Amino acid sequence: MKLTDKKWGTFKISDLFRIEPCKCGNASLLQEGNDVFYRGAKKSENGVMRKVKRDDALLSKGNCIVFICDGDGSCGYTNYVADDFIGSTTTSVGYNENINNLTGPFVVSILDMHKYKYSHSHKYRTSLPNEIIMLPVDDNGNPDWKWMENYMKSLEKDTDNQINDIMTITDGDKDTIKIFTNKVEIDDFRNWLKDNANMDTDKQMLLEDVDWQQFKIVDLFEIVLSTGDIKLNQMEYGDVRLISSGKENNGLVGFIDSNGDGEAKMFDANCLTVDMFGNAFYQPKAFYSVSHGRVNILLPKFPLSSNIGIFIATLIMKEQYKYNYGRAVYSNIVADMPIKLPVNADGSPNWEWIEQYMTSLPYSDKKSS
Repeated sequence: MKLTDKKWGTFKISDLFRIEPCKCGNASLLQEGNDVFYRGAKKSENGVMRKVKRDDALLSKGNCIVFICDGDGSCGYTNYVADDFIGSTTTSVGYNENINNLTGPFVVSILDMHKYKYSHSHKYRTSLPNEIIMLPVDDNGNPDWKWMENYMKSLEKDTDNQINDIMTITDGDKDTIKIFTNKVEIDDFRNWLKDNANMDTDKQMLLEDVDWQQFKIVDLFEIVLSTGDIKLNQMEYGDVRLISSGKENNGLVGFIDSNGDGEAKMFDANCLTVDMFGNAFYQPKAFYSVSHGRVNILLPKFPLSSNIGIFIATLIMKEQYKYNYGRAVYSNIVADMPIKLPVNADGSPNWEWIEQYMTSLPYSDKKSS
């Protein structure tokens, strides 16, 4: 099934959903427990902050679309949530009897295309009812929910086939699969597999073939917090990346004018960023980062390549489960964050082995920079 084979129509959010605000205004008052998830202004992990004791007065029914209406980095995103939960007042929920575990993610993928319009200073809530989205329609011009279900089912089948192929190619090496799936979009899997399904993996290096030792981030990087702000006119004709908090696109939220008169600092390429939620990325090009994004800039104390940067960012992301909106990743936390690295006989990081390992992975282009 192809999206281009279907007729599409436009709809207002308020015509599609019954919208209700979530009710938890102070998460610190929630009691610890294991009953329901507390969800907030967070795109990753489907908005989950932690598990808490059930409070029916604050409960939102599941099988809904959660609209993230406020919050740095995630404002404008949506999540499909199947279970009952307690939501922060930075979110709203939308109900439609045709939403389920197939149509929900389909609609979310469409809604998230509107994320670029919204930020902490331009909230989603005020414009939410009148936001216009496009959906597949039937002959009467109504949303074709059944077609959406069938389309999502067709994707599930394709995904299963691709994952099975990857398992075969990597001989079940879970570490390789994890890095592979985190780095490459599922559409890229399909194209890659067409060309490489029968490739020889004898040269694949294994993580257990080397000694590992723990290091603190501060041992490897100088840590600088993003500061300053930008002038609005800088956003008009931008040519330099703007990095903020967020899991998508390496934290990229737009481009700004490099000749503007704002106070934001420009950082050189070839470094790492770690935002307040623990999202870590290698930054291959120069960029701005502003204070409200709460981004930690990691300036290397050693010769850093793109391969090594991606490797370390992946290790940092493994620590992400410890952090949320109420326990942000500040510079002092990043500094003491422990990661394990392959080491030489003298206990120093084995950068050469990491470089070779990354270029041995099936998805690698065999080049570093």
